[in-house]
Amino acid sequence: MALTKDRNTPRRDGMQFNDPVAANAKIFAGSLVCLDASGNAVPGALSTTIAARGIAQEQVDNTGGAAGAKRIETRRGVFQLANSGRPDHPRRHRQGVLHRRRSDGRQDLCH
Repeated sequence: MALTKDRNTPRRDGMQFNDPVAANAKIFAGSLVCLDASGNAVPGALSTTIAARGIAQEQVDNTGGAAGAKRIETRRGVFQLANSGRPDHPRRHRQGVLHRRRSDGRQDLCH
């Protein structure tokens, strides 16, 4: 059917995500968001049991809530993040991979 007026056509570019937030988690806007083994969003941290998802586009406080009681919007991309008091230098080596240089000189790969 032909349009007779403007419309807002929602889209997703594969860079935006909406995930359930883990129980008792508080995630701040602009922070690194990871997914735990159950697929719930948690604040970014150095861990081998979580995987980077993107940057929080909003603050979500699920303190006292069950897993999935709230959801968070995240965006994947290349972002400059502070790390140990000095700015990181994100570099895109491959499509969809964020390299963060840590204060000890090593790099974290965030897929």
